[in-house]
Parts: sequence; C-alpha cells; structure tokens
Amino acid sequence: MATLAGALLAGCAAGGGVYEPGCIAFEGDRIEISGKRFVWDRFTDEIRIDAEGREIDPFPDFPKSGRVEVRAGNVRFYPESGESIEMHHLLKRGSATYLLTSEERTRVMSGADMPDCALRRVRVRARN
Repeated sequence: MATLAGALLAGCAAGGGVYEPGCIAFEGDRIEISGKRFVWDRFTDEIRIDAEGREIDPFPDFPKSGRVEVRAGNVRFYPESGESIEMHHLLKRGSATYLLTSEERTRVMSGADMPDCALRRVRVRARN
C-alpha cells in the first residue's frame, strides 16, 4: 500500500492548473489553481425558469475564489467568503493528475477505481 501511495503522490506537489470532470459531464465543477489563488466554478446544461419566466441561477454561491495552499498533495481552499471547504488531495495516476475529495481519495487508496468523473487536470498553469 505504501508503494501505491508513493506512486500516486509522486509529482503532485505543484498543483497549479485547471481541473475539470474527467468525463463528458453536463454538470460539475471547474477549479483553476494559479499560484496561491483559486477560482472554483460550477456548470450545468440544465436551465430552470421561475414563475415570472426568469432564468434561475443554479449555483448562486459560485464562482468562489480565494487563497489556496498546496502541501504534500493536500489542497486547502480559503475562500474570500470565509466559509470552510473540505480538504482536497492531488493524486497522480499514469500521466493524469486528479483533484479528489477526502472521501474519493480514501476509496481510491483502498483499491477502488478512480471515480468516473473525478476532477482531472486538463491544463497546467504557471505559479505566480
């Protein structure tokens, strides 16, 4: 198990980049980490209309932005709103780098397959 953990964490120290679902998704998260900052947005193809015919914002609290700290594969988000966000984790599998919740990471480290639509780095961003 230690060998697996080492292999998954190797090369994850620099977490900068854009993370999107690793599958074709009609709803999900997009997180960009650049230097010590992040922007977290959500998207959906679903359109909801209220009784007056106005479009309803499906994610009124997004996008979120703020400071990010990446250490030893652990990612902590500190949004400007001051709310608490669960710690995330960077895992490398093959040539792909994933950004997983603690629950997802625990399952993968226990031998489960990578979640179908786990957030995967699609572009690398330079550190500021």
